[in-house]
Amino acid sequence: MSTIFGIEVISLRELAVALDVTPRAVQKWVAAGRFPHPLAIGRNRVWRKDDVRVWLERKFAEAPSETLPRSRGA
Repeated sequence: MSTIFGIEVISLRELAVALDVTPRAVQKWVAAGRFPHPLAIGRNRVWRKDDVRVWLERKFAEAPSETLPRSRGA
C-alpha cells in the first residue's frame, strides 16, 4: 500500500491478494459496475483505501446471515 499526498491507495495486485481473488476478477467487477473504479496515476491504476473499505462494509451489511458457517452441532 502506498500514500499519495496523504491519501492511502492500493494497487491491483495488492487488492487482489487482500481479497483473495485474481487481478482479472477485480477488473471484471469494475467493468460490471460491481466495484469502485480505480484512479489513474501515471500508467498505474490504484484504488483509494477508503473507497475499498466502504465497498467492503456494504458487502458485509448486504450479506445474509445464512452465508455464515454453521457449527455441526446446530
